[in-house]
Amino acid sequence: MTLRNPRASVNGNTQIYVMSGKRKWHEADWEVALAAQSYVAVLAAIEEKQAAPKSKTKVKKGQKKPTRRSTRARKGEEEKKEEDNDVTMETTVDNKQVDEFWLAQLQDDVTEDMLAQEDVSVHVTWLNRTADRRYEVAYDEQVDVGSILCHVYLRELSATALELTHKSLARAQRCLARTKAKLAGQEVPEDEDGQEEDNERPPPSLTTSRKRQSGEEDTKTSSGRGKGKTQKLSKREMAMHISPLRTTVDEAKYEDREMLGSQPFESFSGDVSSANREVVRAVLTRNIKLLKKLTTDVYAELSTFDAPRSADISRTALHYAIDNDDLAAAALLRQTDEKVEKEKLATTPDVALPSHSTGQHTSRFSDYNRRAINASRGGKEGNNALLGDSYAARAATLSLDYLWRSAHASVEMLTLLYPTGDWTNGYSVGNNVCHLARCGNYRLVRKVVETLEKNGGWGFNELHHKVLADCPDDDAATPLLPVFRAVSAIKQAHQTRLRPLHLAAINPNTKYLEELWAVAGDEFSAIKDDQGFEPIHYAAGCESPEPMKFLLEKRCGLFGRT
Repeated sequence: MTLRNPRASVNGNTQIYVMSGKRKWHEADWEVALAAQSYVAVLAAIEEKQAAPKSKTKVKKGQKKPTRRSTRARKGEEEKKEEDNDVTMETTVDNKQVDEFWLAQLQDDVTEDMLAQEDVSVHVTWLNRTADRRYEVAYDEQVDVGSILCHVYLRELSATALELTHKSLARAQRCLARTKAKLAGQEVPEDEDGQEEDNERPPPSLTTSRKRQSGEEDTKTSSGRGKGKTQKLSKREMAMHISPLRTTVDEAKYEDREMLGSQPFESFSGDVSSANREVVRAVLTRNIKLLKKLTTDVYAELSTFDAPRSADISRTALHYAIDNDDLAAAALLRQTDEKVEKEKLATTPDVALPSHSTGQHTSRFSDYNRRAINASRGGKEGNNALLGDSYAARAATLSLDYLWRSAHASVEMLTLLYPTGDWTNGYSVGNNVCHLARCGNYRLVRKVVETLEKNGGWGFNELHHKVLADCPDDDAATPLLPVFRAVSAIKQAHQTRLRPLHLAAINPNTKYLEELWAVAGDEFSAIKDDQGFEPIHYAAGCESPEPMKFLLEKRCGLFGRT
C-alpha cells in the first residue's frame, strides 16, 4: 500500500522533531503511545485517476453510417447503452463511497520514540467495511506510523463482525479534518466544545456481555427477593481468592486402571522393553493373577524378569516385593529361575547407538590420578544420555542382595529367598549385617545375629542380640540383660567391628541403650565401626526417634564422618 500523505501523529496533531546530533535515551521514549491489539484510524491513500484509453478503431473517410439497421444491430446497441448506464452508476456510487480513512488493528506497540522518527512502520491487520460502521477482519500488512490518525473503539458483534462506535467515528472525522487542513496549509479547525479528547470508555467484550446477559436472565427467572444477587466477597477474600486454571474433575467418577492393577496384559507386538515392565506393574499393584500369567504363560514375550522400573529408578520387581513384604510375588519371581527356560525368552532389544568412553590409559599413567571425565565433550554425556534405559542381563544374586538393604524385610522373606540357609556362607555376611542394622531393621538383625552367635566364628557375643529384644511384659524387677562388664558392651565383631552399643541404638526401646550406657560410660559415645559409623548414625536409622533423643541428651557429637 502506498501512502502519499506527510506525517500525521496521534489525534491529528502533527509534530516536527528537529534532531541536532545524537541525544541520550529518555525513559519517555519507551512509553507506549498505542498498545498492541488496539484499533486505530489510518489516513487513506489518495488514488490517482487514470484517463480512459481511446478506441483504436479507425473510421474510413467517406464512409456513411448505415441508415437501415437490422433487428440484431438494434438489440446490440440497446444492450451496449444499458451496460454504459450500469458502469456510470457504479462509478458514481464508488465516487460517493470513497473512504477517507481506514481502520486497522495494531499488532505491535507504538512507542513515543517511534512517533518521533520517520519511515517507521508497524504490523497491522486491516478491517474491511461491510456496511455503515460495520467492519470485518481482512489481511495483514505493514503501515507507516505517521499515517495513524487516532485510536478508535469497536464493539464486537460476533467472532468476525465489528461495529465502530459513534464517539470513535466523530473523533476520527475531527482528526481527519485537522490533518487535511494541515496538509493544505490552512487554519486548523477547533472543536466546538474546546476539548480535543473525549472520555470514551472501551466497550465490553463479547464474552463479558454474554455473561452479563446470562446473569440478568438468571436474576429475572429466580423467584424470591435477592436470590439472583451474587454474594460480594470481602477485600481479604478477594485477595486470597485464586481462580482455577481449569475445570475440576470429580475423581470419584474416574479410576486409574494402571495404578489399581485392573488393566489386563496386552500384547506389545514385539516391544520387549514394555513387556518387561509389566512384571514391575504387577508387583506394584499387587496383581498376583497378572504376575502368575507373566511368569508361566506369556513369558516368551519377555527377555528378563529383573528389568528396572525406568532409567532413573533401578529397582526391579523383586526389590518392590521385598520392600512390600509380598511373599506371594517373591515366590513367583524366585520360581522363574527353576521353571522358566532361558532359551524360550525373547531376545534383548539391540541398541543402535554406540556407547562412547572417556578413553583408555596405559602403564605410563600408573603414577597419576585417573578418573573418567567427559572433558572432551565439554563435561556432557552426549549420546550416552540416550543409553540410560538400556540394561544388561543381571545376575540373580544382585536382586537377592537387596534384602540386606531393606528396612521392611522380614524373617519369612529371608527364609523364602534362602531356603537352604546359604546366606551364612561367604565373607560378606558381616557386611550384610552392618547394612541391615544401618537401615534400622532390628527384628531381622536380631534373628540373624542370634543365628551367627550360636554357630560361632563371627565374633558376636550374647549382648549383640540381647540388646535387640523387645521389652518384657512380666515384672519390671526382672533384669533386661544378664550381668556384663564394660568390655562386653564394646565387644567388636570380626571384620566389621560392630558392637552391642551400635545395635542398641537401633532398638526403639531405649532401656537397653540406657543400661549399656550406664556401664560403658560417656567415653565410648563416639566409638566407631570399620566404616566410621558411630552410635548416633545407627540411631538415625531407627524407626523411632527415642534413641536419638537419648543420645542428644548425653551430648553425643553430631559431626561424625563416615
